[in-house]
Amino acid sequence: MRYKKKSEIFFILCLLVLFVYTLNSCGSFSDPQKLILDLNSHLITLGIEELPEIEYRTTEYLIYYDGSLNTIFIPSYNELETEQMNFIDKYVSGEENFIELFNWFFIAHEYGHVYQFNNSQFEMSPFQIESEANRFAIQFLIDHDIERLIGLRDVLLLLKQNPLLGELATDEAYFNSNYLQIPIKSPELYLLYQIEMILYHVENGLNVDGAI
Repeated sequence: MRYKKKSEIFFILCLLVLFVYTLNSCGSFSDPQKLILDLNSHLITLGIEELPEIEYRTTEYLIYYDGSLNTIFIPSYNELETEQMNFIDKYVSGEENFIELFNWFFIAHEYGHVYQFNNSQFEMSPFQIESEANRFAIQFLIDHDIERLIGLRDVLLLLKQNPLLGELATDEAYFNSNYLQIPIKSPELYLLYQIEMILYHVENGLNVDGAI
């Protein structure tokens, strides 16, 4: 119990550092429209002519791509349900980080799913699909906004220190077997899977590009 209390105190201190860092480094958050335009241009260079529609609507999945509609659904922090808001405050540490994840990084991630949908890559396992979508996003962002990506990496490293996430375990086989249920029944576990995938590909991408 004493160790747990110390870890919780340490995590709170990390959040204070994170809050100050976010205010200083991010300032006013950029409009996702510029990112969307750049991603559309990127898809065209990859030979994809049917670009996705964008719908700003907050759902239980927060952000996702519906291949049957060719539409990416993007959430708004101000439209979150009470349970969603509590989750974001508890595991993502508030609005600033919500914007960095769900109104910036995961938009590029969903464009990765658009690319997969147009190249028959949904035949991969669910874990591989999500991992490759993160890799797609990171490769794009390294070329377009590397400083912000490095800032997100630092944020995720701090979020991962949340003692509540430290009690969870990620397993690829479990993810593959419960892919549709995890985001709804255990969103904190799904978040941890995504954090670990993102950090893995960020470090690999930055090392390959000589950015660190």
